[in-house]
Amino acid sequence: MGLALVTRIPNLMEAHVFLVVTYAALDRVADEIKECRRVLEVVPDHYGANLNLGRFLAESGDLQGAIAPLEKATSLRPTQPAPHHFLSEVYEKLGRSGDAERERDASDRLAEAMGAMPPGNAGSSDVADPH
Repeated sequence: MGLALVTRIPNLMEAHVFLVVTYAALDRVADEIKECRRVLEVVPDHYGANLNLGRFLAESGDLQGAIAPLEKATSLRPTQPAPHHFLSEVYEKLGRSGDAERERDASDRLAEAMGAMPPGNAGSSDVADPH
């Protein structure tokens, strides 16, 4: 459905967001990255697209490339633990233990303040939410 909609109306951002969710469910990382970038061309401050672009870039092995969108996600929603969690994982893999610890502490602190467990993944609501 999403691909047909994007084909008919290529500038409809919601269709690209839907495709990100669909590709995530199918574990199509390269397509996820492409659709996140398309969303960000239209709405650069889209929290979910920044968060998930960072996640997908990290998953694909582009750890350096993952940092900027994850940092953008933290600036867009400073009280959300998820971007800090994913940044901690990226920094850990890059051997930046001090940065990893700082982000892990932020994630844990924010999750506790929300009364939630520290994030392990961002749900589809994070992908689809434009704010």
